[in-house]
Amino acid sequence: MAKAANSGVSGRGSSPLPPSGGQRTSARRFVRESWAELRKVQWPTRQQVAQGTLVVGVVTAVFAAYISAVDQVAVRLVRQLNEFLG
Repeated sequence: MAKAANSGVSGRGSSPLPPSGGQRTSARRFVRESWAELRKVQWPTRQQVAQGTLVVGVVTAVFAAYISAVDQVAVRLVRQLNEFLG
């Protein structure tokens, strides 16, 4: 028998499939597997977190200034339009 080209299994690694037949994983097993996955995470250093926070702050400030400037231009245009029409 030939195997289908797309069997529906993603190629993301060897993650276990969920239990079949509507069975649920026990809470103990879930916690154990979650803890094992958390140990695999490469957590950022304090310096990386500080740099990321600084980047987010700067980008937020730049966008806030841009939106404020666009708002001020829009307010002036609407006022001039009101004076012209009214």
